[in-house]
Amino acid sequence: MRDLTKSIASFSWAMSLFGMQQMAQMLRPGEMAESLDSVTRATETQLGDMLKSAFRVGDQVQKGVVDITFSLLSLGGGVSPDRWAQTVTDALGCSGCAGRSAQAQETGWGPMPHREASTQPPSEPSPAGSTAQATGWGPVPASRG
Repeated sequence: MRDLTKSIASFSWAMSLFGMQQMAQMLRPGEMAESLDSVTRATETQLGDMLKSAFRVGDQVQKGVVDITFSLLSLGGGVSPDRWAQTVTDALGCSGCAGRSAQAQETGWGPMPHREASTQPPSEPSPAGSTAQATGWGPVPASRG
């Protein structure tokens, strides 16, 4: 129990000093990132297999979110849906996502187009055999079997 208490105290002291060092290195982001990466790698080696896998998944998600955020902030002007989709695809490393997105739009399974809100209540269904134009969401894609 004594050794555990000493280890906890040493760890707490080391992390306090490490935090102070990182504050001093804020003007040198390259050195700061290198130090943080070193501590991250050392911590990762202490994780068991299951937690190591969870760490890697979470780390990829976090890095993807950072990449997306910085990409969107640096776009300038408006953000087009195609550019946003490509940024997400690049950041998350999903090579087939963009193709599936384009296919979804071609087959009608993509996002709904913008429609003006109607102030009229929905019309009653037309009788069978009627040639009246149907209103509503539009055609429903055939089922994928």
